[in-house]
Amino acid sequence: MIAYILRRLLQSIVVIVGVSFVTFALMYLSGDPVAVLAGDQASRQEIEVLRRELGFDRPWIVQYFSFLQHAVQGDLGTSLRYRQPVVPLILERLPATATLAAAALVIAVGGALPLGVTAAVKRGKWADTAAIVLALAGQSVPGFWLGILLIYIFGVKLRVLPISGTGTFRHLVLPAITLSAYSLARNSRLIRSAMLDVLNQDFIRTARAKGLHPLAVLRRHALRNSLLSFVTIVGLELGFLLGGALITEMVFAWPGLGRLTIQAIYGKDVYLVQGAVILMAIVFVVVNLAVDVTYSLLDPRVHYR
Repeated sequence: MIAYILRRLLQSIVVIVGVSFVTFALMYLSGDPVAVLAGDQASRQEIEVLRRELGFDRPWIVQYFSFLQHAVQGDLGTSLRYRQPVVPLILERLPATATLAAAALVIAVGGALPLGVTAAVKRGKWADTAAIVLALAGQSVPGFWLGILLIYIFGVKLRVLPISGTGTFRHLVLPAITLSAYSLARNSRLIRSAMLDVLNQDFIRTARAKGLHPLAVLRRHALRNSLLSFVTIVGLELGFLLGGALITEMVFAWPGLGRLTIQAIYGKDVYLVQGAVILMAIVFVVVNLAVDVTYSLLDPRVHYR
C-alpha cells in the first residue's frame, strides 16, 4: 500500500506540472496581458517599459520555468490586477467556494442516494419513471440557465430568497441548488444502475430466500455492496463541483475562487489563473488518491501493488 501511495504521489506531481504547463501556454496564446494591464491609452513605449518590469519580455518557456521554480517554494507570483501575492488572494476566496461546493455535494450525494435506491427497488413503477424523468431533466438543463430561472422565480417574483452575494444561509440556497442539479441527476442514475446490478446477484436472492426482512436485505447486503460505486461518485463529484462553481459564482455574484478565476481570465492575470488552476488540480488528485485508498478499507478483496 505504501509503495502504491508513493507511486500515485509521483504521478500526481506529473499531472499538476502538466496542468500548469498547459494553462500557462494557453494564457500566453490568448493575448498580451501587458496590453490589457496598461490600458488603451498607453503608448507603445509605456507598454514595453511595463513589459520589461513584469518580465514578460522573455520567451514564454523561460517565464514558465521561472514560475515553476518559485512555485516549488510556495510562491505563485504576484497578481497583475490586484498587485498582491497570489496565494493570500486565493486563500481569501477559498472558504466561500469550499462552502458552496460542500453544500452542493451534500445535495448532490444526499439526494441522489434515496432517489437512486428508490428507483432501483421500484423498478418499472411510477417512482422509477419519475426519478428517470427528473434525472434526464436535470442533466439537460444548462447550469447558468437554471440559475437565472431560479433567480427569476424565487428572487424576483416570489422574493423569498436573495439572488446574489453571501452572508447568511439563505444566500447559499439558490447557488447550491444550481451547482448540484446536474450532479444530483447523474448520480441518481449511477446509483440506480449500481443497485440494480447488486439486486440481481445470487447472494441477494439467497438472503431473500432465508426470509430476511426486505429492509434488512437492502441495508445490510445491497447497500454495503454498492459502497464502492458510491465512494467513486463522491470523489469525482468534488472535482466536478469545484470546476462548475466558476459559472455558478458568476451568475450569483458569489465571492469565491471561481468568480475570481473568471475575472482573472478576462483580465489576462496569468499568475492568478495559474494559482487557481493549480489549487484545483491539487484538490482533484488528492481526493482521487483518497478514494483509491478507501477502496481497500471498504472491500478487503481490493489490493494495490
